[in-house]
Amino acid sequence: MHRLGGIATARIIAAALVATLVVLSGGSAHAADVHGDDGGDRYVGTGGLILPGSVPEGTRRTVAACADCAWRLTTPCAEPTLGTPFSGQEACVSVTRGCPHGELVRAWFRGPGSGWGAIGLVCLGPGGPLTVRDVAQRVRDRVEQSVPALRPSAQPSTGVLAQLPVVFASGQPGGAQRWTMPLAGAQVELTASPRWAWSFGDGARLATDDPGHPHPVAGVSHAYRAPGTRAVDVTAQWSATFTVAGMGPFPVDEPVRQTATLEVVVGEGRAVLTPPPQDRSPDVAE
Repeated sequence: MHRLGGIATARIIAAALVATLVVLSGGSAHAADVHGDDGGDRYVGTGGLILPGSVPEGTRRTVAACADCAWRLTTPCAEPTLGTPFSGQEACVSVTRGCPHGELVRAWFRGPGSGWGAIGLVCLGPGGPLTVRDVAQRVRDRVEQSVPALRPSAQPSTGVLAQLPVVFASGQPGGAQRWTMPLAGAQVELTASPRWAWSFGDGARLATDDPGHPHPVAGVSHAYRAPGTRAVDVTAQWSATFTVAGMGPFPVDEPVRQTATLEVVVGEGRAVLTPPPQDRSPDVAE
């Protein structure tokens, strides 16, 4: 154990701390919603905070899902009503049993319009608190690395004629794509769903969740009215959600976007008149 002040009631307080200890394996945190502080507050932040499975499920879900809430991680000996450290005359002992390689802190939570409430003791990993926002950024990075490449194509690839449909394909699969990844001792399950926006180069546009397919499937098609060279732009947008430690799903605020351009050369067909075939009677043997 590590002594933080006083000696009079060390054993009694040590036993109480061991009885209330919960463990949280932390990950790196973004400065946008977490920062360290002096005095009694070790970390303060807003938004969802990931708590361990040893915390009651209702509390875990409330703390993780509340984007407008605040939380504080204080010294273990913070007063239970004020969230401030004990004075030097008071006895307090921090128990590191169960948290030998982390940082022991007391967790506090405040919902909109309410006061601070104590959650209990948690053991942070070396990276500090793990927040929903932090997980969302890592999920987005994983989606960006994992989604299939955008490789648009058009059929026919040559000999395109005005007034006849051209069939387009994104070269990507349709429907939701799913992955899993471990993060700070928790299992993260993520889902990314695609949608495509086509600009056909002549002012016509199409937004669809159909990825397009090779001929003869004409899920995404367009007919040009006049000949010319057209630059066809396509954007794939992947919107992601995730669950972490069985909680969620939580949205990833910023979707992953891919863009590509395809050139289509449109020609003009000409009608050619040909005489009808002549009827010929079979030869009659004389």
